[in-house]
Amino acid sequence: MTDQLHTIASSGLALHEIGDLAGLLSEQPKEASGYAEIDINLIDEDPAQPRTEFNPGFSAESIAELAESIDNSGLLQPITIRKHPEIEGRYMIKDGARRYRASKQNGAEKIAAIIEDEGDKSAARVKIEQLIVNLQKEGNTPLEIAHTIATALEEGIGKKTISSLIGKSPAWVTLHTTLLKLPAELDAAYKAGKVTDVNIIYELNKLYKTNQDDVMAWLDTPGQEFTRGQLKLFQEYLKDKKENIGGIQDANNERTDNLSDTSNDDLNSDQVSDTALTGEGESNIEVGEHSLVATGDEQLQSAESAGTSIDPELKQQEDSEKKKVVDPSKFKKAIVQIWHDGRPGRIMLDKRPSTEGRGHIKYDDDGHELEVDLGEVKLLAVLEG
Repeated sequence: MTDQLHTIASSGLALHEIGDLAGLLSEQPKEASGYAEIDINLIDEDPAQPRTEFNPGFSAESIAELAESIDNSGLLQPITIRKHPEIEGRYMIKDGARRYRASKQNGAEKIAAIIEDEGDKSAARVKIEQLIVNLQKEGNTPLEIAHTIATALEEGIGKKTISSLIGKSPAWVTLHTTLLKLPAELDAAYKAGKVTDVNIIYELNKLYKTNQDDVMAWLDTPGQEFTRGQLKLFQEYLKDKKENIGGIQDANNERTDNLSDTSNDDLNSDQVSDTALTGEGESNIEVGEHSLVATGDEQLQSAESAGTSIDPELKQQEDSEKKKVVDPSKFKKAIVQIWHDGRPGRIMLDKRPSTEGRGHIKYDDDGHELEVDLGEVKLLAVLEG
């Protein structure tokens, strides 16, 4: 199992790019009959390689992780080089730029390399071959990685050791093992390919514990995109919903207290012997040998029939609440969906723009916020939040 983790660590890729996990069960084939230890200072990167500096695999963090992995486990897969097309005595990398950079970062003086004879191949042909190599390095699914980690844990290898071997944090290891403990509904959504981002699955698993119905409704929404930006919007929706419910409950509790106090003060003592609250907006009133449960409205009616005085403000509050009928033609909260700069988003109606004709928007894909010219925004839909 340790060898399998070593293979993950030394694949020369970020973990979302590592090769077929099935290959962990057998030795990785060499790309040629043998390799040599080459002076690392005689090797140059190919400036025309398909990967650019903007590739996530070339980020400082990614190279640092690979460098740590190579430092712990060694370079298990040689890089592939060819003779430099312009400088005699030097070499150019065909495959393994990340392993090369990580090894240099570790201070290596030599690096294991397979030297290929390119013959009369054109630069374009070499570049195509480089692209093919990258395309063939299909990343393992998070679930495949999770099973490998789980097997290592079962054999007694600790999370810290595993994270050190593969150059990832213990939190990253925990993130993936969560996939093996998902509720049936989330597990089905993941395996069906509906949600493939392990971070989204991890967050949904946390939300599922307290918002099961909402999570399943979100997953079953037709046309719903499951991006991190959309997840952030969903989390905001659940937060707003919780705050609104809490506000309604507080208002009901306050209203019940007011009704109870007024009724107890004003009701005729010969008719009512005792009043005790039994729930939100209700009180248990004992009249003689009989008992009844009265709502706030009934308490007011009882007070009126008894000829007692009623607090005008309380009566006005009651009348106002009676008039609060839900209008199906109006939104409680509106979300304005837009399209800007080739990306979906929404207008942030609660933020004041710097000047007329501008507005704040939030992109759905990554949650980024910025102020834009509204003339550049395309209105897509107005939905209920």
